Amino acid sequence: MVNFKLIPSYNKCFSNSDLKEYKSISNATVLKNDTFAFEALISPDENNWFDIKTESDINAYIKVYRVREIYVDVPVKKDRYDDYYLNGRQPGMYPDLLMPVDSKHYINAKKDELASAWIEINVPSDAPAGRHEIKVLLVDFNGNLVGAETLNLDIIDAVLPEQTLKYTQWFHADCLASYYKVDVFSDRHWEIIENFVKTAAENGVNTLFTPIFTPPLDTKPGGERPTTQLVGVTKTENGYEFDFSLVDKWIAMCERCGIKYYEMSHLFTQWGAEHAPKIMATVDGEYKKIFGWETDALSDEYIGFLKAFLTEFKQYLRRRQLLDKCHFHLSDEPAPDHMEHFKKIRQALEDVISDIWCGEALSGYEFYATGAVKHPIVSTEHIAPFIEKKVPNLWCYYCCMEGIDVSNRFVSMPMNRTRVIAEQLYKYDIEGFLHWGYNFYYSYLSVTEINPYECTDGTGGWVPAGDAFSVYPAPDGSAYETLHMKAFTQALRDLRAFSLLEKLTSKEEVLSIIEKDIEPITFAVYPHEDDYCESVRERVNKAIAQKIK
Repeated sequence: MVNFKLIPSYNKCFSNSDLKEYKSISNATVLKNDTFAFEALISPDENNWFDIKTESDINAYIKVYRVREIYVDVPVKKDRYDDYYLNGRQPGMYPDLLMPVDSKHYINAKKDELASAWIEINVPSDAPAGRHEIKVLLVDFNGNLVGAETLNLDIIDAVLPEQTLKYTQWFHADCLASYYKVDVFSDRHWEIIENFVKTAAENGVNTLFTPIFTPPLDTKPGGERPTTQLVGVTKTENGYEFDFSLVDKWIAMCERCGIKYYEMSHLFTQWGAEHAPKIMATVDGEYKKIFGWETDALSDEYIGFLKAFLTEFKQYLRRRQLLDKCHFHLSDEPAPDHMEHFKKIRQALEDVISDIWCGEALSGYEFYATGAVKHPIVSTEHIAPFIEKKVPNLWCYYCCMEGIDVSNRFVSMPMNRTRVIAEQLYKYDIEGFLHWGYNFYYSYLSVTEINPYECTDGTGGWVPAGDAFSVYPAPDGSAYETLHMKAFTQALRDLRAFSLLEKLTSKEEVLSIIEKDIEPITFAVYPHEDDYCESVRERVNKAIAQKIK
C-alpha cells in the first residue's frame, strides 16, 4: 500500500515526518505568465522507486522535481537566531535539493519514510483561461498505478506584469570553472555559465554580477581567486588600452538568458577598500598582474588607471545604450571605521563616477548620511532608520548575519519566512534586492574549493546552509534548483501580483489584503503561520479576477 497526497508548497517535508501532518490541496488559482507550485507526498509500506506523471490539457506547462534531503551541519549562525526555524535548529537532513523527475531520475521512497516531489505549473501568457483539471498519478517501478490525486487550477485571465524589482544574486564564474575543472572562459566554461545564468533568470535574477575584473570578494588578504577578468588590458608607454570583446560576449549571453541589468564587480577590496582587486594586463608581451593586494587603494597609479578605464568603459556602455542599466561598486560593506578612507576614495573618483549608479552594501545610516555612499544597499536587519528617513530608491540585502526576526533564505527556515520578503519589499517600495550567494562553491575567504553536496556552510561553520549558494552543480553542467531558492522566487511573483492589483485598485487596497487581521508588517514583524503568504496570494488573485470581470 502507498499513501499519496497533494499538499501546498509552503511545506518543507522531512523524511521522518508523518504524511497525516500535512493539509491537502485540491483547488488553486494562478495568473497568466505566472507559476503555481504544489507538492506530492509519498509514504509506502515497502521500499520502491516511483515516477510521478501528470495528465491535463495544460500538461506541457508542468515540471516535476524530486525533493532531496541534504545534510546541514550549520542550520543557524552562532548567537544569530530566534525560534522561527525548522527541526529545532539542529544539524541533520533537511529537504532542499530539487532534481528533475524524468526517464533518468525517479523518486526513491523508503518504507515508513516520507518522500516528496515539487510540482510546478509554468503558465504562459497565452494559456487558456478557466478551470483546468490536473491529475497527478503515482506509478511504481513496475509500471503499476498506485496512487492518483487531482488538483483543479483556475487560470485567471490576467497577465502577471514584468518584474520591476532589480534583483541580483552574486554570480561566481570562477567557482564554476573550479568545480567543473574547465579553463576559465573556455568554450565549455561559457556553456556552463550560460546554463547557470539561464536558471538564475528563470528565478527572477534580472541583474547579473559581471566580473569586469576578478571580484575582490571573500578573499583572504594576500590570496587570490582564479582570474575571471572580462576586460582586456594592455599597458603601453602612453597609458592603457582596453579590449571589451569578452564583455561583448558576456552581454550577448545575458541577453539570450533574459538579463536586463549589469552589476559590475567592485573596484576595491572588501571590508575597508584598502587595496586594488587583482588586475591582469599585457605588458611588453607578457600577461601579468599589475595591481592587487600590494597596491594602495589611493595610489596615484591605481587611481589613474581607474580614471582611464572608467572613462573609456562608460563610452563603450553609452555606445551600447547600457550605461543606465549598469550598477557599480567601490567596496563591499564599508564600516564606520572605514569612513574617512572611503570618502577619500569617493572624492578621488568623483569626476568619473558622478554620472553613474554607484552603491554599496551598508548596515548603518550614519555612513550614508555623510554622503560617501549615494545609493545604499541596506541590511534588512538595519533598514528601519533608512525607511524612517524616507531614503529614496532604497535597495536592501541579507546574508549570513540576518538570522533574528527578519526574513532570509536559510535551508533551516520555513518557506513562509523566506517568501514573506514580498510583502516587505512591496510595502516599503524597495527598488532593488541583493544577495551574495548564488553559486559560491569555495570555503571561507576562498582558501579552497568545496563540494557543495558535502559542505553547505563554507567550512568551519562560516555561514548557515542556504547562504553561500542557491543552486547545486548538476553533472551535465546545468544548475539544480532548491526549495530555499523557490521560496524567494515565489516571493518575486507575489510582488508582481501585488503591483498588478495596485494598478487595478490602489496601494491601500493591496495593503489591506496583506495586513488583514494582523499587526502592520515590518521587516522584523510578520505572521509566522505556514500558510500566510500563500493565503495572501490567493486573496490577491481573487481580487484581480473580480476587477477584470
